[in-house]
Parts: sequence; C-alpha cells; structure tokens
Amino acid sequence: MIASDAELDALRASMPRVLEIRCGVTELRRAFACPDPAHEDSDPSARYYADKNLVHCFGCGRTWDVFQLVGMLDGVEGFSAQVGAVARCVGMALHGCGTTTTRRRPGRTRVDSPRATGGADCGDACRAAYERAFTAEGDVARRWLRYRGLGDEALARYGLGFCADPREVMPEFRCCEPEALGFVTIPFWGGGTGSAAGT
Repeated sequence: MIASDAELDALRASMPRVLEIRCGVTELRRAFACPDPAHEDSDPSARYYADKNLVHCFGCGRTWDVFQLVGMLDGVEGFSAQVGAVARCVGMALHGCGTTTTRRRPGRTRVDSPRATGGADCGDACRAAYERAFTAEGDVARRWLRYRGLGDEALARYGLGFCADPREVMPEFRCCEPEALGFVTIPFWGGGTGSAAGT
C-alpha cells in the first residue's frame, strides 16, 4: 500500500486510537500494561509519548511506532503491509499514489551480492549518490528513511545515498522495480580491495 506523506502522518498520529482499539488503553497519561502479549506485564510498565507518537515498555525495553505496534500484534511484516494494517484498524481509506502489492511479481530476478563490476571502483558513484540524497531529487529517499527512524545523522554516519537508477552505482544491477521513485544506496568496502559498491 502506498500512502502519501499526509496519510502517513495521520496514521502516525492515530496511535492513541490504535491503543484504544487494539489494547484497550484509554488513559494515556498513566502507565499501562505492555502491548506485547508475550510480555507478561503484571506491573504496568509501558508509556505513550505523544510528542513522538511512540510507546515504550520499560519492562521489556521495546519501543514501537504505530506501524511496528500493529505489525507486532497482527504478525505483519514489511512497512507497506503495516501501513495497510494500521489504516484498516482505524478505518482510514488510503489514496496516496496508488497501491502496490507486497509480494514480488513472478519472473523478477533478485540481484546477486553487490560488487564492483569489472574491477571498477564504485567509490565515486557512491559518493555522488550520498551527495544526491541531500538535493531536492533525493528528498524522497530522506523522507522514506526518516519514516523508518533514520535521520540525516544516519545518512552521514553510514554514507547512505540516493539514485534514480541503481545501475549508476552498480552497473550489473538487473532487478526491475517499475513503481520505485528511486533507490537508497548503501556503500560497503569489500575484500580489502579498497573499492566501494552499493545496492
């Protein structure tokens, strides 16, 4: 399920409603039992943080946003599927940019492990992808990462980047993703060769 930024923000803000519907929690100013059914929380140790729309349990140490919470409760994996599950839980119809399935289409080829092609050094391409992440074109990748808890500090720390076509970084890339708005690149250094590659 593809949702617009405004829809994702509205779903994030629906955490109190989800807690009420799924966990029976109506008083958010006090501690409540951990929402994880596997945590037998006899002494209420979870709290809701309205400023971040997060739930944290001090007993088991876990923290959930609304998507992770519904994903955990329903056994749903993958951000797109979790977005759909939260929308169904609160009765919100998503219009966004359209819909897509969470399953791979038959015939798609998975890419092999990334590596420098033909001995070429991909370092310059990875650096260019990193710089592109901080342009208007790369804003889509930064928003995508931010929704998953990775801010600009994480981009800088790990050298994450953005490219419209992954073959800019890794010429051998052959996976087809026609709905993709772009690709997040993750550089790594392989085999002591000093060459960088990305996915």
